[in-house]
Amino acid sequence: MGTVDILVVEDNPADARLVMEVFNEFDIKTRINVVRDGVKAIDYLYKRDKYKDHKTPNLIILDLNLPKKSGREVLKEIKKEDKLKLIPVVVLTTSRDDRDICESYEYCANAYIAKPADFDEFVRVIRTFEDFWFNTALLPDVNSSKKIRDWFQRDNSHNLLDKVYRCKPANLESLLEEIEFAIKSSDHIDNV
Repeated sequence: MGTVDILVVEDNPADARLVMEVFNEFDIKTRINVVRDGVKAIDYLYKRDKYKDHKTPNLIILDLNLPKKSGREVLKEIKKEDKLKLIPVVVLTTSRDDRDICESYEYCANAYIAKPADFDEFVRVIRTFEDFWFNTALLPDVNSSKKIRDWFQRDNSHNLLDKVYRCKPANLESLLEEIEFAIKSSDHIDNV
């Protein structure tokens, strides 16, 4: 895996710094960007203003209690937007309230982690997070996913799309290879 781009949405500078420090100790190469409120998070994700040249993150770490726009609102917006909904969002917050937990999963959070108050426990939690998200789970390449969606929309490729809907997990890899070949062929033709 190449560099993993992570967006940390956290208004507490000490918590953001701690997350960054722990991530910097990982074996995996990460590029971490931090924004301090919900409005900046949305601007970053839509590449507005000063964020126009930033890469789309492979993973988002989101606090719920943010100024200007709450983490709940940010999560809802991410998960309803086709261009963003594939990005895994992990809620990392102090709240252990059942309503916050249920609401986060209702809005399609990929995980909910309560921040430990103890430093050593916090480091352990982030290392467990790293092991799962970077060594076990497979993260989507959101830029490739966008290219696939654009290709389907542009070429109206119903036959291939129908194959995707009928695909069994065992056949998924060969289907993805077929899609990738079709996209490359299509791009080559378009560029001639």
